[in-house]
Amino acid sequence: MVLLSGGVAAADGQIAKDWGFFYSGRLAIKFDMGNGNNDALTDLIALPDGQGSIAVGVVNCPSTTDCIGIARLNFDGSTNYDFGTNGKVVYAPFTPGLKKIFVSSATLDVFGKLLIAGKYTTQDNASGYFVTRFDMDGNPVNFQANTKNSVFNKFNNGEIAQAPEIAPLSNGGFFLAGGAYNGNPSIGVMKFKVNGTIDTVFGGTGKKIYGYPFSSQVIPYAIAVANDKLVIVGEELLNTNQPLNKNAFALKIMATTGEPDNDFNSGTVHIALDQGPVGLRDDAARAVVVDPNGDVVIAGYAQTASNRYKGALVKINSVGDIVFKKYSLGAASSMQFSELVRQDDGKYVAAGTRWTDVQQPALVDIEVDRFSTDGTLDVSFGASGRSILDFFNAGFEVGTGLAIDSNGHILIGGYGKMLNGLGNDFMMAALTLGVIQ
Repeated sequence: MVLLSGGVAAADGQIAKDWGFFYSGRLAIKFDMGNGNNDALTDLIALPDGQGSIAVGVVNCPSTTDCIGIARLNFDGSTNYDFGTNGKVVYAPFTPGLKKIFVSSATLDVFGKLLIAGKYTTQDNASGYFVTRFDMDGNPVNFQANTKNSVFNKFNNGEIAQAPEIAPLSNGGFFLAGGAYNGNPSIGVMKFKVNGTIDTVFGGTGKKIYGYPFSSQVIPYAIAVANDKLVIVGEELLNTNQPLNKNAFALKIMATTGEPDNDFNSGTVHIALDQGPVGLRDDAARAVVVDPNGDVVIAGYAQTASNRYKGALVKINSVGDIVFKKYSLGAASSMQFSELVRQDDGKYVAAGTRWTDVQQPALVDIEVDRFSTDGTLDVSFGASGRSILDFFNAGFEVGTGLAIDSNGHILIGGYGKMLNGLGNDFMMAALTLGVIQ
């Protein structure tokens, strides 16, 4: 709990006045590398023990190859000038024939090193996964002595539908789960050892591709490792002989050795939501957390009958049964959750993008909602359970990162266009969580 002058208790979900640009609770992070400055924050990490946070994404470099962009902040949102150059790092991983990269995910490994994952494309249009490793000063760190700080790997056909998410393992290794191609877009999983080499114990080759029954394609978007299980969620495009949905939540659970979790509905769950017309429901899972008891909680969105979208929160118990389906929209025209974290008290915080298109151009903002353990909206948070973030009246902000720090903040990351700006910048904000101001 943070005590500032005044000593007045602040309700959860309010703009944190002890953080950010002139303590406004918000800030924009500019890399200014050129090419229109269309930079995008794609992940956000709260560092342990009050050490601040790290924002990760993709920035436009002067060359044709985009770069990894990293910014490190102190606990109060100020720049950590001991990191990189003026608190930032711009880095271009390299493999022969590289054409373009996209940064999609970041995590800390068991040694406290920063792992950044993404998708790469080569000049011959083959694609695969990459991971680059950094220390907490912003220096690239080799996976093996005197070799390389980035690893590149692909499936045999070199076709990837979706950039990967990364999940660390307690032995220092990590999983990557993203798109792969096996006749149709499917879930691709790779397992790596601590030294960056592929772990062939997993599936015999270190790589596995998973399809879905009744589906023409599956696109994974989030991954978690808990209780010796690998949990993957995403979007399932159903075959035309499945009448309820066009797209649905997809959930895959397997042992960390690659076998399906037969206790959990044979490891595969199709989750049909019920907010839109039959045959036209365009629903997708975007984020996942696992409760200590093994329940899986998924955030995403559901299409409505009026062709709008609601934020969706779904809980599945440890044997694959649905516990609840909850939805959130508020006064927005549409809302889509893309991020999810679990508080220590069991409440769930979901964040994403909302838009109101009753005027043109449409207003696009970041929204954060908090749900109680039973999935109901927690009205003690923000304004009746919701907090809507306006970044300097920019008018266009997309939510892509969410974390809880140890200093009484919910941290939100995204990207957006500043007023009179020529491109997009990283954006961050902090909301109160058990804070006294």
